[in-house]
Amino acid sequence: MESQNGALMTVNMSLKSIVNLSDEQLEKFVTLAHGSRRPTKHPEFLSLDVLGGGFASGELAAVIKTDEDKRLQASLLTSRSGFGAMQALLTSGNYQVELPENGAMLVVAWLLEEGRTSEARELLAQLAPYMDEVKFVPTVVASPPPLAPTTASLGTVERARKQLAHAEARGAAKQALQQPRNDVNAELMDLQAQAVALLVQTLGPGELPRQGATVRNVIPESCAFPFLLSLTSNSRRDATSITTKLEQLLQNATASNRHRRQTSATNALLCALREVSKGENAVSSDSLKIVTVRIRVIMASVLSRRGAWGSEKYEQHMRNVAISVQGDQRHIAARVVMARLGARQDFETLTAVEVERALEAMSIDDAQRVVHSDSRILSLPRLKSCHRKAVKGAMEGTLEELLNYRVVKSGEEVGTVAHVLVSRFKSTQFTDVRLSRLYAEIATAFSRRRSLLLISGPGALQHQVRMTELPWIVPLLSEISKTRATQKLAQQPPELSFARELLVQYWKHFPVTLMPNKLTSALR
Repeated sequence: MESQNGALMTVNMSLKSIVNLSDEQLEKFVTLAHGSRRPTKHPEFLSLDVLGGGFASGELAAVIKTDEDKRLQASLLTSRSGFGAMQALLTSGNYQVELPENGAMLVVAWLLEEGRTSEARELLAQLAPYMDEVKFVPTVVASPPPLAPTTASLGTVERARKQLAHAEARGAAKQALQQPRNDVNAELMDLQAQAVALLVQTLGPGELPRQGATVRNVIPESCAFPFLLSLTSNSRRDATSITTKLEQLLQNATASNRHRRQTSATNALLCALREVSKGENAVSSDSLKIVTVRIRVIMASVLSRRGAWGSEKYEQHMRNVAISVQGDQRHIAARVVMARLGARQDFETLTAVEVERALEAMSIDDAQRVVHSDSRILSLPRLKSCHRKAVKGAMEGTLEELLNYRVVKSGEEVGTVAHVLVSRFKSTQFTDVRLSRLYAEIATAFSRRRSLLLISGPGALQHQVRMTELPWIVPLLSEISKTRATQKLAQQPPELSFARELLVQYWKHFPVTLMPNKLTSALR
C-alpha cells in the first residue's frame, strides 16, 4: 500500500478484517494517512476505530448510537439548563465511561457548577463540531459499584458473559455437526447386535462364541461355528428387514468409515444376513464357508464386549457409548456458569469467593436445568479452561491476588491491570469524591484505546496520543495540581511506594521477561 508521502507500507492485518470492510469503507481506508498519529480529518483527541496492525478504519470509536443520546447532546448546546442531568449524574455516580469521550460533558457540567463559565464555553466550542457524531455523554447505569483504589480487574461480568456465550455457541455448533453422525453410527451398532442375535440361531453344537482370556481374537475351540443351522421363516423375515436397514444406513454419508469400508465387520454381517435370509442350508454354501471363521470372530467380539442384544449388559454398553459420543459438552457447562452469574449488572466484577462459587463442581441436576426438557443429560459436563478464563477475567482484587489466582498470566495483562490501578490511585488525590470517580473512569477508558501504527514523520518522531492532550481532562489535571500544592508532602511521595509495589509484584512473577510497553506506559 502507498502512503500519502509516496512510501510503500505493508498492511499487517488479518485478511478477515479487510474482507469485512464494505466497498465504501475500503475506499476510505486506502485514502487514510496510515503511519500518522492523525490518519483522518478528526483531531487526535477523538478515539478512532483501529483494525489489526494499528491501522485506522476511518471510523470513530465513540459514535452516537441512540436517539436518546442525540437529543441529550442537542439540548446541551441549546440551553445551559440541559446540563442539569449531567450534574445529577456527576453527583449520583450512576454512570459508566466506556470511551474517554463519554466523560466530556460531565467535565463541562462540573465547570459550570464551579462558576468557571469561560472554560466550559471554550471546551464546548472545541467539541461542538463533533456533537452530531461523537458520544460525549456517559452511559447511565443503576447503582454502580464503588471504585476501590487498590483493586482492579481485567474485565467485567459483561465480558465474562460474552466469552461464555462464545464457548456455548462453539460447543452447540460442534454437537449439532456431530449429532447426525453419532445417531447413524449408534443405530448401525444396534443393528450389528441384532444381526449377531440372528446368527446365533445358526450355531452348531458348542458354546456361544467368545473371545479368549489371553489373546482377544483367538476363539476357544469349544465355541460353536455359525451357518450350521437354517433360520426359521420369522427369523428370515427379520434378517431381510435388518439387511434393508443396514443397506440404507451404509449409503448415508454421515456413517463412519469404520462401518462403510468393504472389509468392515458391518459389511461382513450384511453379507452373512443376505445368505441366511435365503433359507438355504449354510453348510452347502461355498461362499459362507469362506467367511465362517471371520463371522465367528465378529460374533465373539460383539457378544463378549456388549453382551447379547437386549440384555442388561448390552443396554449398559450402549449407554456408555451414548455418553462417550457426547463430547466435553462445553456448551452445557457454559450455560450452567452463566446461570450462576445470575442477574448481575454487566459492569459489575466478582470477588474471589464469587469466582469460586461460579466455578464449583456441577451436578447432573445443574446441567439438566439448562437444557431442553426433551434432552437428557447422560454424563456430567466438565468445566474447561475457556469457562475458568471467562469467569476469572471478571475477578476484582489487588495485583498480588490476581497473580496468585492465575487471573493475570502475562506481562501484558499486568500492564492492563496496572493502568486501572494507576488511574484509581491518582483519583484518590481529588478532595471531591465526584471528581475522583470521574477521573478514574476517564483514565481507565483511555487506557483501553487501541494504539495506532506510527512511523517517523517529516523530521520528527511521533508518539501515541497522551491523556494530557484530551481537552476535557486538562481541568481535572489542574485540580490535582492545586490539591498537591495545598497538601504537605510526606518525606516519601506515595507515588514511589505505589510504583515500587507494582514492580515488586511484576518481577516476582515474571523475573526473566522484558517489561512490556503496556506496563511502562502505565508507570510513565
